[in-house]
Amino acid sequence: MKVKISYSMDLEDIPREVNKLLVPRLAKLEDMLKDSRFNVTKDTVDLSILNLQYLRDVLLEVDTRVAECYSILQGYKEALIEQPEEEKDEPLPK
Repeated sequence: MKVKISYSMDLEDIPREVNKLLVPRLAKLEDMLKDSRFNVTKDTVDLSILNLQYLRDVLLEVDTRVAECYSILQGYKEALIEQPEEEKDEPLPK
């Protein structure tokens, strides 16, 4: 079962947090795609079905994380727009 959590952090930490959340999932997808070689034959149907189910599971996991990061960045963008002018002039830490 998936549950939503929320927590507060400094505005300037949001890009780093999004990277921390997203990059491992994208790497997992990339690795899985590199390792996937589908050559369906009569003898490999069962294995192909398992591989496809695994692919679907990873895609769902990645899609969920992408949607979460999209939402976070939408909020981040809105927060940047709403910042007072003097705060906007301060450079964001890298």
